[in-house]
Amino acid sequence: MENKTIIYTMHNCIYCISQKKWMETNHFQYEERNIIKSADYEQEFRDLNGTGTPLTIIYGKDGKKTTVMGFNQERLESLLVKS
Repeated sequence: MENKTIIYTMHNCIYCISQKKWMETNHFQYEERNIIKSADYEQEFRDLNGTGTPLTIIYGKDGKKTTVMGFNQERLESLLVKS
């Protein structure tokens, strides 16, 4: 199973913009889900108990789900490099 990364964002969120830029610079693939543009994504965000953006969900190759709240570069790197 391939790893999958989903980032719940808002378009004016400076931390979201920084995280997306960092991920692109480091060639980490992700799916962006803007909670302002989609009611479905907003509901998913709420179901995940999201309190702020970015909210990142990483599904590892082993199927394990890890949640990272906010732009935590060190944590993301440790999860994405080993996955």
